[in-house]
Amino acid sequence: MKFIKLDENGVVIQSQPNAQEGFIEAPDSVIAGMVRVGDGYAVPAKTAEEIEAAELAAIPIIAAWQAKAALALTEHPDGGNYLQAAEAALASLPSGVEKIVAMSKWQNNSNFNIREPIIQQLAGAIGISETQLKQLFQLGASL
Repeated sequence: MKFIKLDENGVVIQSQPNAQEGFIEAPDSVIAGMVRVGDGYAVPAKTAEEIEAAELAAIPIIAAWQAKAALALTEHPDGGNYLQAAEAALASLPSGVEKIVAMSKWQNNSNFNIREPIIQQLAGAIGISETQLKQLFQLGASL
């Protein structure tokens, strides 16, 4: 057994091996962040935002060649592949700073991160859903 301290919401905020004022006895398996539920303790449920953030964090950062290969290996519903669609979407951007930055990142990045704004914008421009984008990153990582 160990001793834990709870906040006003019943969340475990501290644990220690010795009894002390303000601490209560708890099983050794109880850790900070757990919530007291009746006579037991549970891991709090995650919000949709926390789940989404965890899923995105689990998507690997991939090399540019892996991203482009995954796009080239995936057929676009309008014909050709997603690599061709991505390059066409980049080429069709209006001239200016945004296009220069986007083209520089596309041509010179050694790694692509699913959370980068350019990746999200490009996916939207060529009709790739969030689920498809995650699948493309997983495919790229497997190459």
